[in-house]
Amino acid sequence: MNLINLNGLALIGPGSEWFWSMLQFVIVAITLYAIFRQVRLQASAAAIEQVEALYREWNSERMARNRLIVLEALRDGVDPANIPRSASGDLARIHR
Repeated sequence: MNLINLNGLALIGPGSEWFWSMLQFVIVAITLYAIFRQVRLQASAAAIEQVEALYREWNSERMARNRLIVLEALRDGVDPANIPRSASGDLARIHR
């Protein structure tokens, strides 16, 4: 039983259109996959940069001072509704 007929196989010249069509399909598929992968990598890099920016802002001196003000107010028994708005507002803004 012959599964692949190699009689009259033509890779160049008349009768080779099927081969070049298949080759073009493979090249286009590989190119589309490479583009998709590049877009995914760029999206991942942007997400990582955004998380790093939030981390830098959260650990900045200004935010450390605001956290200290809020924690001292809570420690001293200040009603949470009366915590200084500038400090609590900065802390709440970063979580949006």
